[in-house]
Amino acid sequence: MGEVVVFTRDGKAFTDSREVARAFGKQHFNVLRDIRELQCSAKFRKLNFEAFKIKDLTGESTAYTSMTRDGFMFLAMGYDGERAAVIKEAYIAEFNRMEAALTTRRKSIREEGKKVRNSLTATLRGHGVAKPDEYQRVTNSTYRGLWGKTAAGLRKEHQLPERANVREHMSEVGLGMVLLSEALTSERITVTDRHGVDQCADAAIKCAEVIRGAVIEERRSRKVIGSPS
Repeated sequence: MGEVVVFTRDGKAFTDSREVARAFGKQHFNVLRDIRELQCSAKFRKLNFEAFKIKDLTGESTAYTSMTRDGFMFLAMGYDGERAAVIKEAYIAEFNRMEAALTTRRKSIREEGKKVRNSLTATLRGHGVAKPDEYQRVTNSTYRGLWGKTAAGLRKEHQLPERANVREHMSEVGLGMVLLSEALTSERITVTDRHGVDQCADAAIKCAEVIRGAVIEERRSRKVIGSPS
């Protein structure tokens, strides 16, 4: 049996077609064919499979497909035999292990984010932001810079209750983006001596846009080519 590999991206656990091929002892192009020929809905495919193209050391382009736990299980249902059963059990165990680690890490990021948030609140208080609606305006400026929406807009987009704390529903990456944005905002307000809600909200959106730009550039560098048809 080949090594079972599960990795994380954007706060979720994945494997990919190359690792599946190695684990099951199959040719990679056959695994890609199996993915293309899966009898699943377009919605399931979009949610659970994503195609990538990268260049190897020779400069040649290589295509592969990443998949979620559900995507892997749908694909692996077609692989029979005693050896395949052992590999599938190993994959399930590794997905469980990785997802437990992600839960622990997300909790740690959330707690660190609360500390950064408290620090920003203290900074805002020292720079002329005192009213609850003013704090909310700065927070919404962060969200607008990151995702183009206020807290209310994010709740609507993700169909959350009206009073839901949107951070409790963010991915690990989303929480990290907010953490970095608010840490930079606190620093920018202090260093540039911003005062009042207008200047502090402007600082928040500028810092958030910097973080958003960095995340977009990183994702572009993956050379996503779309899900397989």
